Amino acid sequence: MKKAILLLSLLVLTGSSFAATQVQRAELGNYSIKDRISISGVRGGKSHAVNAMSHEADKKGAGYFFITSLSTGGDSSQWRGTAITLEKNEVSK
Repeated sequence: MKKAILLLSLLVLTGSSFAATQVQRAELGNYSIKDRISISGVRGGKSHAVNAMSHEADKKGAGYFFITSLSTGGDSSQWRGTAITLEKNEVSK
């Protein structure tokens, strides 16, 4: 039973390592746009909002995303934002 719990724990932790990666503006030339995503009503700090964006990109099957807007409204604890999901361009030889 302990081995099953350990194996399940490892699988859960391994799955979280495949989260979509945020791309910086300087790197955009290496990627192609796939789709658009958005978040709203995310409570917490900026890192919570970025994690929510990553989760939305994961749901779209994207490995990468670039945040186009991220802000708080009148209530500074609720974040909203938009991003584009990206696909890495193939390197030609």
